[in-house]
Amino acid sequence: MLIVCGDIVVLAVGSELVARLPSAALGKAFAIFLVIVDVRMFIGPSRQEKADPGHSVTVQKGTNLIESGGIDERTGN
Repeated sequence: MLIVCGDIVVLAVGSELVARLPSAALGKAFAIFLVIVDVRMFIGPSRQEKADPGHSVTVQKGTNLIESGGIDERTGN
């Protein structure tokens, strides 16, 4: 419920900014935001995220994300 309340506030502030700011300024702000996100992804997780086992990612080798096979249209099997 707390997340929804925060989303509503951010939505109201964001829509107000879109209405008041010129599109060039919004484009530059979004580009800066993307660069920050890219740098953060390149650097890796923070020390706190490394220490918290709840944020760990498990890598499973040898798994297929796409199953091969299906129904052969000629035979129906």
